[in-house]
Amino acid sequence: MHPNLLDQLQVFRTIVDKGSFTAAALSLNKTVSTVSYAVSALESQLQNELFDRSHYRATLTEFGKEVFDDADQLLRRVDRFAARSALRRNNHKTRLVLSVDLIFPRVVLVKALAQFSEEFPAVAINLCQRDFEQVTEDIKSGFADLGLVRVDTRLSISDIDGMQIGSTQNMLVMSPNHPLAKAGREFELSELDEHRQIILSRTPDKQNRVQAQLHKTEAWTVPDDDTLRALVKANVGWAYVNRHVVWADLADGSLAAPQCRSVRESTMNRLAVIWRLSDPMTGPRLRLAELLRDCFPAAFPDDFFDNFAQWVPD
Repeated sequence: MHPNLLDQLQVFRTIVDKGSFTAAALSLNKTVSTVSYAVSALESQLQNELFDRSHYRATLTEFGKEVFDDADQLLRRVDRFAARSALRRNNHKTRLVLSVDLIFPRVVLVKALAQFSEEFPAVAINLCQRDFEQVTEDIKSGFADLGLVRVDTRLSISDIDGMQIGSTQNMLVMSPNHPLAKAGREFELSELDEHRQIILSRTPDKQNRVQAQLHKTEAWTVPDDDTLRALVKANVGWAYVNRHVVWADLADGSLAAPQCRSVRESTMNRLAVIWRLSDPMTGPRLRLAELLRDCFPAAFPDDFFDNFAQWVPD
């Protein structure tokens, strides 16, 4: 392999990307003659022409098109290698493990990760969805680099640091065909105990211990929002769920938010990013935390839930 092969391939790719030898020379801060020489040397090594120079503007030959695809893949790998090497030199990880509370808004997470991937293409992400308690254990054990979790009195903060990044609200929902929704009146909190509750959890509560917002009623546990929504829509039971998860269902009438006399306001869930005290936030991890914080207002503007009243059954 020629010692300058990577440089020659870089010149070749830039010519194709920029559309001409002159534009490539400007982009690479080289002379046009230097760019032409690099392409000629590459063609000599490959023993075939990459460009058809019989017209005013050089165009790729069929052989050149095939070489370009291979060169582009190879140079992308080289770029990733260089980016990862730079991260390692600065003691930054090239793979981050995120332990995410089940209630964390997916829309916020996706927005933040999409922007993060553009800013740090060399950093890989592993996502793990967990119950509340497991997120803190993942951080303390060193399994996860960042935790996205609700701020709760049960949150053990020993050896953990963090910052609040946003909030969501829980609300009571059920099928429009549920007896309490069809009654057309406010009902007492105790009346919920007569009907099945659907709870979001990855670890079913085998010991029937008291959980936040768990009633005396028969309770089913499900591992994800989609299953919970489907069961509530099918009138299998009622649920407390984050507004952002069900707003579209409420808007199209497939779910209802009836009035419970003892539940006048939605429960606020404050959400935070947490990390180990012994592993302070820098570089890509700090940037990801900032993006998560900044994406909350974009995902949920102030007037996002203004039409809440229309979802309440008459």
